[in-house]
Amino acid sequence: MLARYEVLCPIGSGGMATVHAARILGEESFQKLVALKVMLPHLASDEKFVRMFVDEARVAAQVQSSHVVATLDLGRVPERGILFQVLELVLGASLRQLLDAQAERRRPMDLDVALAILVQAARGLADAHAARSLTGAPLRLVHRDVSPHNVLVGIDGRARLSDFGVARAAARATQTESGELKGKVAYAAPEQLRGEPAEPASDVFALGVVAWETLAGRRLFEADNPLAIVDQMLRRPIPSLRDARPDLPEAIVEIVTAALERERGTRLGSAAELADRLERAAAEHGGLAGPARIAEVVRDLAGERLAAVERTIAERLAEPAVPSPASRERQERRGRAVRIAALSAALAIAAAWTAASALSERAPEDAASTRAAPPEERAAAPITEPPRAIEDDTTAADAEPHRDAGLPAVPRTITRRGTRTAERATEPEPEAAPSEPPAASPEPAPVTPRTPLLGLDAFDREEAERAP
Repeated sequence: MLARYEVLCPIGSGGMATVHAARILGEESFQKLVALKVMLPHLASDEKFVRMFVDEARVAAQVQSSHVVATLDLGRVPERGILFQVLELVLGASLRQLLDAQAERRRPMDLDVALAILVQAARGLADAHAARSLTGAPLRLVHRDVSPHNVLVGIDGRARLSDFGVARAAARATQTESGELKGKVAYAAPEQLRGEPAEPASDVFALGVVAWETLAGRRLFEADNPLAIVDQMLRRPIPSLRDARPDLPEAIVEIVTAALERERGTRLGSAAELADRLERAAAEHGGLAGPARIAEVVRDLAGERLAAVERTIAERLAEPAVPSPASRERQERRGRAVRIAALSAALAIAAAWTAASALSERAPEDAASTRAAPPEERAAAPITEPPRAIEDDTTAADAEPHRDAGLPAVPRTITRRGTRTAERATEPEPEAAPSEPPAASPEPAPVTPRTPLLGLDAFDREEAERAP
């Protein structure tokens, strides 16, 4: 694992890095295949190479093109001293591998396929030259290493420009010293070999060399050492494409020759112009091969190596995914959160059950005390003295006026939740005397001595004082 990337298998190597197929492991079982370009361990301590590697990622990430390998991320594993780029995974082969396989068959690549690959590579180079920063400022990017090694042709039938490791751009933190040659000598423009600054036209010359070799089926400049190659490029006539492949249409020969002009002033002006002219010439001679045709050629020329890579990736994908450290940490955090939530819920339930039990035990006592005492008693302050008995001064004489009026004595009662106390009879309003003598009134009801009520002494005393 490199951070959240699971390494599947190696798919290439170079002077600064190795390239591996890998997959991203994200949230909710998210997966995506990518390529990891990992800096070689012995270069990790070289600050100059580290800055070049970082600059390559920063510059390439700002080039938006379907014909440039996309740079997705830059990562580091400090404890292991590993620095890596995350790139779009292109399953296929480099143009160099395809040309070598074609050379073994002793015949050049079919014209429609060769022209389609060259046009797409030129489109990618034109997009790189026109790239802008995130703020919209021109990058003024020059690739400086255009070669068949850095043109990848995928089984999706698409060619892509790759490897901006030595590209010059305004956004780079490190700049090449004046006169310092970058890239492969056999694809360098004459001005670069003379120590002059590289420009977009220098990339056009390099792509012209790639076009010559793709159409001819052999290398343009060959020698035992780099100095001999430099001598050929600067002083000797450039070999004729017509001599290398006599069956080529004249229009195509002229376009490639114009791209290989030694002087920038007479060279094709841009990669976009090279792509346009090649496409128009192809339309007059059978057209460009489509994606399916290109994919067929890639599998035919690089099938064995490509099949081995695809088989290894499929086997690794069939294995259970290894969770990344970040994913494991997130899973542990979620597990802790679930456990804490469960414990909190259990404690809340236990507290609620305890409170309910306590309330159920107190309920009978509260009910009994509520039945035994009136509301006034429950609200009153505690009684600290024993209640005083209330004397009953009601006599039989008090009831006499009622007998004289011929009315029965009406006893008044006071009821206080279970305690009934008889008061002396109240006198109704006098009525007119009946025409006939009233019947003998019954004996007055016996007066029941009042029972003193707790907490109602003052009330009873006031009632007694108001009585006549």
